[in-house]
Amino acid sequence: MAAGTVDRIIRPAPPHRWPLRIRRVALIGLWVLMAAPVMAAAPAEPPPFSRDEAMRMIGFTFDVIAERHLEALSGRTLALDTLKGLTTLDPSVSVRADSDWVQLLDERGVVASYSAPADTSLSAWTRVTVDVTQAAQKISHPISEAHAEEIYQALIDALLSTLDPYSRYAGQSEAAENRANRNGFGGIGIRYVLEDGKLSITEVMSDTPASDAGLKPGDAVVSIDGTPIMKLGGTLEAARQRLRGPINSPVTLSVERTEGKARPRLMEVSLRRGLVVPQTVFMVSDSDGIGHIRISGFNHRTAKALEEVVSAAMQQKHLTGLLLDLRGNPGGLLDQAVAAADLFMDRGKIVTTRGRHPEAMQSYTAHPDDISKGLPIVVLVDGKSASAAEILATALEDSGRAVVAGTSTYGKGTVQTVIRLPNDGELTLTWSRFHSPTGYALEGLGVMPGVCVYDQGMTPDLSVQALAHSTSDLESFNMQWRTVATGDATGRAALRGRCPPGNHAGWNVDVAVGKALLRNGPAYGQAQTVLTPPDDTASLHR
Repeated sequence: MAAGTVDRIIRPAPPHRWPLRIRRVALIGLWVLMAAPVMAAAPAEPPPFSRDEAMRMIGFTFDVIAERHLEALSGRTLALDTLKGLTTLDPSVSVRADSDWVQLLDERGVVASYSAPADTSLSAWTRVTVDVTQAAQKISHPISEAHAEEIYQALIDALLSTLDPYSRYAGQSEAAENRANRNGFGGIGIRYVLEDGKLSITEVMSDTPASDAGLKPGDAVVSIDGTPIMKLGGTLEAARQRLRGPINSPVTLSVERTEGKARPRLMEVSLRRGLVVPQTVFMVSDSDGIGHIRISGFNHRTAKALEEVVSAAMQQKHLTGLLLDLRGNPGGLLDQAVAAADLFMDRGKIVTTRGRHPEAMQSYTAHPDDISKGLPIVVLVDGKSASAAEILATALEDSGRAVVAGTSTYGKGTVQTVIRLPNDGELTLTWSRFHSPTGYALEGLGVMPGVCVYDQGMTPDLSVQALAHSTSDLESFNMQWRTVATGDATGRAALRGRCPPGNHAGWNVDVAVGKALLRNGPAYGQAQTVLTPPDDTASLHR
């Protein structure tokens, strides 16, 4: 996830031209695909592995990784790790190298040898990588039968598996789905399940073509553009492909609607596909004076949607606090996490990112104006809250703007840049680490909850009241958390063990503890004071 604006994308250069300036998209987190329609695309014959395209694809990949990855890597390292992917395709094939030669082997022994270039020559090692791969096609039936995408998947997966846990490759179709989830897609705005040869609608997203057309949960789509669902292949994937398409393109659905005990009524519904951005912000409830807002991820619309939900809640005079629920939130776009934090902060640092590349060195600061006018905020987190969710939580905690409750978070403190490859696939590459406003690195540590929720049997009010008797312990723990060395894996694990990360999906006690804290002004104020670090804490990490 790159630092910077998120409407910038790394794109491959035209053939025979390597890029001087590269554009990027900023994305952080562990993305999960949403149960919404998939990109419409006609099936095509997979392309063969060609030398020219391979030189461009492998060369571009090597150039980007050498320039931007968090750790410096030589051409030799990149090439030899990539070639390990040949063994994935055919276990009888392997590659070995010494200072002078790169050799291709099968069960007979050495079958081809190539002079080893200078370690730092990316172009020469690109050539060797393609040469060895083509030679492997001649001696291996599985490799010769593999199409280009299968070979790229094996080679690049092998390379990235040696770098870090978060760098990954997505082929053409998966990358298209990833882009749709980040940026929106041409669709109608429904979620559904396949039942008895029909698409049973489970949710209609607001402000979409489906909602405008009056579709409702419980409606069943029996055909798309005159083709019955069963004749589309009878699979959810086939139906998804038909539902998505270019924005403003027409689509006609045959829909069954059952009302009461009456027989199902068949309707023809004509729509035009629109830009659909998956919803990530939900107002769970605000009837008790506390606005409970769930944020499930961070896409291009998250900060704007959060602003709209909070602004609407602020119109109610009885609102006394906000509960931002980030449990299970895997992250997403960096700029959206920054913008979300900025909604509630009127000054101070939000997050900094540090990497080898100059553009990876960024610092983000809040602007004046707090949309919530200083209302108390509790942020709920658990062990599944990661990356962008951790940025939001630690920014609000470090600035003294919120108290965090739940468990230790995931501890994903790296930023990935998403690079569009020549084959329209994507490379998600780790290129920086992010640091909290007070300077500590979140990688392998996460965000510390001021109130640890460890048992579903906890009594919320008593847990909040206990803060008064543990102020000194909490203050000491807070300082240890923010000053533990980045390389001290043992110390970091021990601190996390004080409030172990857990999956709290569906836990009602987290919500009850958060609300109890918001209703107990003295306890909230005390926790806020203890958890807000002194201004000079950041100097300990410089």
